[in-house]
Amino acid sequence: MPDFDRLYRAVRRKGVTVELLWQEYRPEHPDAGYGYSRFCDLYRGWRGSSTWRCARNTGRERSSSPTGLG
Repeated sequence: MPDFDRLYRAVRRKGVTVELLWQEYRPEHPDAGYGYSRFCDLYRGWRGSSTWRCARNTGRERSSSPTGLG
């Protein structure tokens, strides 16, 4: 389980995001580490917030086609 106390303190610093912290966490736990969405769910549960959301990098989901079809 990630150290959410440490993550919470870190994410409050300028330029630090949950995604960045997850990218640091993931290589340290290659076999048992959580994927990004589960990591966000656990962090949200730890914070007790149902309104907080992890940022989505929509650039990864976008199509390379200018029409969006391919």
